[in-house]
Amino acid sequence: MWAALQYYQSFMSNIFISHNSKDNDFAQKIINYLDSIGHKSLYLDFDPRHGNPAGCNWEKELSRLLIKSDDFKVEVAHEALLRTWERLAKWLEEDRNFFICRKRLGNSLKSGIEQIKMMQNY
Repeated sequence: MWAALQYYQSFMSNIFISHNSKDNDFAQKIINYLDSIGHKSLYLDFDPRHGNPAGCNWEKELSRLLIKSDDFKVEVAHEALLRTWERLAKWLEEDRNFFICRKRLGNSLKSGIEQIKMMQNY
């Protein structure tokens, strides 16, 4: 059994969990679960067993982990874009009234179509 587990672990990926700090509890649950099923190469910045030690240069540590990895995936959270991309925030603000009108028009159109269908059934 132990040899089978070691063989299985040799194919497990290094897992790096990046998250919004609002999701710390959920990220910790994911790390705890992965740890419980045998993943040993895990990274969660604030986790005492799988993260950065106090005083660590986190940028250097992340660079080291990226260089060491075979593959990586980058996903940009919508919240991060809205919070930090000033041009996008400006566009959304400028077009807010358009989006509101378009939504109202769509709702009115849907309601009108439903009324016509109801009248045709009588």
